[in-house]
Amino acid sequence: MLKILICLFLLSALSSFATDSTTFYDKSGRHKGRSYQNGSSTSYYDHTGKKSGSATVNNNRTIYRNSSGVTTGSSYSHGSNNQTDFYDRSGRKIGSSRQDNSGTIYRDASGRMVGRSRQSGSRTYYYDQSGRQIGSSNGSKSDPNMFFDLLKK
Repeated sequence: MLKILICLFLLSALSSFATDSTTFYDKSGRHKGRSYQNGSSTSYYDHTGKKSGSATVNNNRTIYRNSSGVTTGSSYSHGSNNQTDFYDRSGRKIGSSRQDNSGTIYRDASGRMVGRSRQSGSRTYYYDQSGRQIGSSNGSKSDPNMFFDLLKK
């Protein structure tokens, strides 16, 4: 279940309509995977190059699927307040993210803050609740996958 949630949050990062790629790293700077976006669809690959999932955007709703094409969850973006809510495949809310002036704040389903991200140029850095860096991404999109690392703590 946690792996599905991790994929779900990772897949939610991309929603623009231009071909784009982002590389994801762990806290030690090791390559974790990559995403490629083309139009309203994004494909995700692990560090070995194996496809791990996909996301399809339709208006403010994004549907996430695993490598077999099975739906694993969804997200809904509230454009007016920079918040995105995330749901598992049964429709249960599992968390949210919200951008502010200093970056993005991640919360679990109960609203408890579990971490944040900050952007510096094309690089995004992810921190747990105590301020310890847990990973990064390089590209125009962020890596909400880190959210689930925070939920495990």
